[in-house]
Amino acid sequence: EDEYGFDGHKTVTVTVAELTDPAGTMTDIKASLITSDNISFYYKPTADLSLGQYSLKLKGEDENANASAETTIKFTVKEKSKTTIAMDAGWNLISIPANPADGAINSVITNTEVTTVLTYDPSVPGGWLTAVRDGGVLTGTLTTMDASHAYWVYQEDGDDIKTLIPATTAGVQSVPPAINVVKGWNLLPVASMNNSTGTVKADTYLANLDWVKAKGWNSTTELWVDVISDTGDGNLADGDDMTIGKGYWVFANKAGTLIP
Repeated sequence: EDEYGFDGHKTVTVTVAELTDPAGTMTDIKASLITSDNISFYYKPTADLSLGQYSLKLKGEDENANASAETTIKFTVKEKSKTTIAMDAGWNLISIPANPADGAINSVITNTEVTTVLTYDPSVPGGWLTAVRDGGVLTGTLTTMDASHAYWVYQEDGDDIKTLIPATTAGVQSVPPAINVVKGWNLLPVASMNNSTGTVKADTYLANLDWVKAKGWNSTTELWVDVISDTGDGNLADGDDMTIGKGYWVFANKAGTLIP
């Protein structure tokens, strides 16, 4: 705060950079700092940080050996919160907003009151994949759950599904999803690349499909809900909404590809 206002020496050399983990182990990270201008410095850990509180001790000096005071910054690494999918007792028609960290069906669904899970995939013989509870675990032709399918889930209670979905990533290792759609009825998810919640206009979500109508399932009232396209005037706001994290039967006039 007492820096001379007209000082033109903006670059610095970091003389102290010590990271102390929750176990009290101190690591000198000075040599691991990255900078392109000697003004802003970045540190990228080579492995995931353990959960808990860290302290980062920093000190620097400019080219004239003017040193800063030693500064300590504290921060806490917390476990990522799980994504919650609201459920009711009985049949639920759901989807997972984005691919879970562990897609094994018994990792996604840990509620022992879930007795049956089904999905419809026209690319497999017979179309239906099923898992039923047997000996404490869900077992059958359906072994994994992802963001490219919608699922019928039957459970005896109203406990929500909670599953860990990794943070959004980008780069060459992350390819946007594409879901094949056949002519006729398709059981489709409402996914989100940003793992967001809420609703999206049906005409926006299904923009690249030639579709007639979609049907959702209200698990509270146990009634079908029609999802209608816009009135034809080009105003997409006229159309109905679809809820992220739900599943829908969608009738397509021809085969296509859904791009969430």
